[in-house]
Amino acid sequence: MLKILLAFFFMTSMLSLSAIGPPLMPEFEEEETFFEKSEEEGFDWITNGTYELPYSHSSLTIPHDHMLLMGEEAKRFQALYRGWEEDNIEAVLIDNTFENVLYFSHFKEGYVVNDWSEIDPDSLIEVIRENIAKENEQREEGDDDLYVKGWIQEPTLGRYSNSALWIINVLCEDGDDAVNAIVLKFGKEGHEKICSISPKATYKPVGGTLDLVLRSYNYNQGFRYKDYSRGERQADYGMTELIAATIGAELIEEPVDQPISGPLLIFKTYGGLIFLCFFIFLFKKNYLIKT
Repeated sequence: MLKILLAFFFMTSMLSLSAIGPPLMPEFEEEETFFEKSEEEGFDWITNGTYELPYSHSSLTIPHDHMLLMGEEAKRFQALYRGWEEDNIEAVLIDNTFENVLYFSHFKEGYVVNDWSEIDPDSLIEVIRENIAKENEQREEGDDDLYVKGWIQEPTLGRYSNSALWIINVLCEDGDDAVNAIVLKFGKEGHEKICSISPKATYKPVGGTLDLVLRSYNYNQGFRYKDYSRGERQADYGMTELIAATIGAELIEEPVDQPISGPLLIFKTYGGLIFLCFFIFLFKKNYLIKT
């Protein structure tokens, strides 16, 4: 299963890799677990307290039985399991079973205007299915395919929380069932992307890792969405366009030989992250993490 997931993961990442070449995978001894590899690398896990994330001017309280990495430690963790560093990653949160994983990425593109308009969830889920189907066609013989079962939560704007959320259910051909949630939390200077993955069997919409995090995560005063003042920097796109581009509904709106901007830039930025957490989840299962 790890082999097919890596193939899928890296193919979805190649849009952002064209300039730097293919990633290098970490080397694992036979049956070496995710947790054992993490311990071997000496990561400085934080297990309690409230902390300011390093790039977004936001704060997070670590839920009980969870662990946090921030800044360079988060980048190092991500690089170990992804093969290269992502500058936007500012934190990684994992529960003590290593089954529920959250990645925090900050994008400082300016204030994203609330231009929320009608989004067709049926069309968007079909875009996701089509993209995964294309990757399935390129898998090697014997590799398991991935399938999008559908929405658990269609894209929704929280007008009072200044955030957007969508959740999908993904199935691996061998029967593994996962829940992938994406949250965009908007602030004065840009937005935070929170990517969450959980096994379907243990996913909790209330009281689960993502729910607990969203209850405590907030921008600090002076950096909240409502702290924006007229004349300060704005993004070149609004919330609706950002959400569509994040999902991959509008991949290219300009010639590829032109400078990258707008939706194409956002898709290139997110292309390798949309399903990043599936790698972590299925990798753990493949290496028989003991809890």
